[in-house]
Amino acid sequence: MKKHIIILGLIFLVFSCRPYRHEILPYESVNFTVYLTDPGFTTLQNPSTYIYVTGGIAGIILYRLDAMTFLAYDRACPYDWDLTTDRLNVDTNGLTISHATCGSIFSILNGTVIKGPSNYGLLPYKTVFNGHNKVTVTNY
Repeated sequence: MKKHIIILGLIFLVFSCRPYRHEILPYESVNFTVYLTDPGFTTLQNPSTYIYVTGGIAGIILYRLDAMTFLAYDRACPYDWDLTTDRLNVDTNGLTISHATCGSIFSILNGTVIKGPSNYGLLPYKTVFNGHNKVTVTNY
């Protein structure tokens, strides 16, 4: 009986450590760190700001929600992600992300679909902020 519990525990551990897989978008490994003191990232020192960085499928939107929270989404639209020439962009209102080609609009706060043909939300990446100047973005 003890062997069965150990085996079940190991199986659970292996499957719980798998990276998040989006329903539509292909998996692309992401693992990088930005320092808010670097000239290219100083914009993120203030809440409600964002930058575009390379990585993922079509680039990544890194958004600072508040003093301690960063959000990251892939710039590939779940509706027509293989259009590599047209990426998702943060709208001028700073609250939504849209895709000009298909017209889908997503919430910047959680990546859910607000409007458009997309049935799937944005691909999020995990962010870890050290509380000072270091933000790590991964999909592990």
